[in-house]
Amino acid sequence: APFAVTRQQLAPKLLAAAGIADPHEPTLFEPRTAKQRLEVEGLRSLMHKWPVRVSLPDEEQGTVDCVVRDTRHDTEHDVQCKTAYPYRGGLRVDVSKTRRGRKVAYEHQDFDLLVVHLRDSPERKYVFPIGCLDARGRIGPRGKTWLLLRPDDPKHWAANFLRHASQGLVGH
Repeated sequence: APFAVTRQQLAPKLLAAAGIADPHEPTLFEPRTAKQRLEVEGLRSLMHKWPVRVSLPDEEQGTVDCVVRDTRHDTEHDVQCKTAYPYRGGLRVDVSKTRRGRKVAYEHQDFDLLVVHLRDSPERKYVFPIGCLDARGRIGPRGKTWLLLRPDDPKHWAANFLRHASQGLVGH
């Protein structure tokens, strides 16, 4: 059976029905949900306040949010970005992916670094190598799917992974 519009007409007809004249309208590419806005805020702070070059991965919707070249140390890393939010006197970070509708821990091959954005302090971020997360029981089939961080406690286990933009993303 013939369709009301051809394949070539479909996108323009849908955009017109939505009242959008220009398919390149910038607002179409702005984050729409609170979660998307947080992710973009974290990526923008990484791009603008840190000595890194950020590019997007080839695969969208994968476990790598961006590929980061640390210009200070000339290293490149597949990065999973997360945002910390207040929780029980600290900051909670969910470190999981969804598989078949369920939250599961990440696996070793998913990314190189977990970069955690601190909303109140964009010049500071936690940077966890995947091996560190494994040592803390957060990787693999039995891995826990969240971290509790305390950025103001220098004795907290994660204090060594809290970095300032002036240090670059990774140490040497």
